[in-house]
Parts: sequence; structure tokens; C-alpha cells
Amino acid sequence: MRTLLANSCLKMLNYESEENADFENFKVKEPALFTNDHFAGKIIFADAQLFELIIIHPRNEIDLDLTQAHIEQVFSIQNATLSSLRAPSLIVSGDATFENVVPAGRVYLGHSHFQDLTIGDFDEWLKAAARPLPAHSLDRCSVDLEGLSFEDVTIPNTEVKPQAKRLLELIKGSQCPFSPQPYMELEKFLSAHGYPQEADEVFIAMHESERKQLDPWKRPFDCVLDVIVGYGRKTWRAVIGAIALIILGTFLFRASYMEPEDKSTDLWYNPFWYSLDLFSPIDLGMAKKWRPTKLYPEVRGYGQVHRLLGWILIPLIVAAITGIIK
Repeated sequence: MRTLLANSCLKMLNYESEENADFENFKVKEPALFTNDHFAGKIIFADAQLFELIIIHPRNEIDLDLTQAHIEQVFSIQNATLSSLRAPSLIVSGDATFENVVPAGRVYLGHSHFQDLTIGDFDEWLKAAARPLPAHSLDRCSVDLEGLSFEDVTIPNTEVKPQAKRLLELIKGSQCPFSPQPYMELEKFLSAHGYPQEADEVFIAMHESERKQLDPWKRPFDCVLDVIVGYGRKTWRAVIGAIALIILGTFLFRASYMEPEDKSTDLWYNPFWYSLDLFSPIDLGMAKKWRPTKLYPEVRGYGQVHRLLGWILIPLIVAAITGIIK
């Protein structure tokens, strides 16, 4: 290894040994810059405290270990292919940029924190996340974001707004075992930055992914929650459905199709109130006094369906509004 210290700036010129370039516990208060360098072995900055770390156009694939490293300002990798990036508990207090970076191997950013994360060539990261690991591998997946947190995310050259929403593609496309944490972190970010609708989409996507882990007998009810109320984030679906069914009942339960349960009862009848009463779990009185005549069995049959749908939709609406479903 040949190392040049100039103006307190670390510059690596060449490293041909197959052994690791080991900078574990390394501390430097000036930029560590590596440009057009060759690394035959792994580059280790585990537990290092760096001011800046910049790697530009290495001449071969790099295997980088940043376990529990702390970078105060800039962390930048440009025009590089990563055979491996291991960065659990990495903290970058400034800008972190991956520009023209191809993850050819595993990327582990578990429990790392970035102040401002920029990921260029995002499609390459999506390909890496979808790539299954060899059967003998002990790793969880190719791109592991479990525990990752950030203050801001930029994904250049994308039409998706906000750009951070594209992280959902990376999370969903990962071969990692399901974990709610990456979804919740992205949802929190979108909500805090004024994108409630996009945050809701991430929340729903989290539950849809979780459904695959449920016991088969639990999945149908989970699908109902998804379709009808969007796990409490799309309650308007159930409200619109309920209103539509009540209006439908108003037309079906017209006076000419009805008869009183007791001839001596008050003969006042209103199809809207009957439809609402039959649909609602709360007794409004009219559904007990009237019924469809035997001349219209199909209306009688629909009346049972109408009641059943009300007993499903109304409790779901109430549970979603009160926050029971979440």
C-alpha cells in the first residue's frame, strides 16, 4: 500500500495486495479522497470517524465495509461498481450520494442514518434488490434496508413526485423477509413533508406485503379491510358504498312492493327511512313495521343481503374513524 498525506487529506494511490485495506477506527478531520484507485482487497472503515469520504471511479469493483462509521460531512461514491457494501449503523451527518453506482453484490444499510441521501441510477438498485441470493448464503437479501432512517431523499431523473416515493419500489421489490420498519420510515417522511396521500399508499402497501405472512384463514378478512376501508386510510370507500346501497334500497323498497307487518300499525311509510333502518345496526323502528310482499321474493331476498351488508360496512366505518383499524 502506498499512502500520501498532503494538506492533511488522505489520498490512496494504489493497493495491490489481496489483503484488506484496513482503516478500522481511523480518525481524520480532513477529506479522505480516493480517485481512479485500484483495490485488490476489501476497504474497511469500520468504526472510523471521518470528515468526508469520497470514492470516484475506482478501477475495479470495490468491497466496502463502513460498519458503525461516522461521517461528518460528505459521503460520495461515483462511477463505481460495488461488489459489496456493508454499512450497518453508519451515520452520515451531511450529504450521502451514490452517483452512477451499480450494486453488483449485497448492499446492507441496516440501522444506518443519513441526513440527505441521493441515489442516482435508481433502476440499478431496483435490479439489485430483486436479485435472489445464492441458496447457501446466510444473508437476508441483496439490498437490506431494515432500520434505515433519513432526513431527506433525492432520486434524480425521475418523474415520480415526491421523489422519495420511489423508495417504496425498492422496499417492495426486495427479497428481504417482511419488516414494517422500512415502510413506516418512508410513511413518516412523506407525512412530515406534506404528502399525506402518498404516505397512505405506503401504509397500505405495508399491510398488503404483511398479508403474505398471515395464516391462510386470516387473509380473506385482511383483503376485506384492504378493499373496503384501505386499512383505515380509505374510509371514504366504505362511506360511498354505504350511501350507494341506501339509495339503491330506496328504489327497491318502494311502497308498491311493501306491506305492513301488522295491519293495525301506523301506515306511514318512507322507502328511504326503511332502507336506512334495514341497513343500519341501530333500530329506527320502520324495518320492524314493514316488509316486502310475497309477490316480490327477489326484493325480500335482497332485503337480507341489504341488512347483512349494513352489518359489515357500518362497524368497519366506525372502527376506521375511531382508529381501531390501523
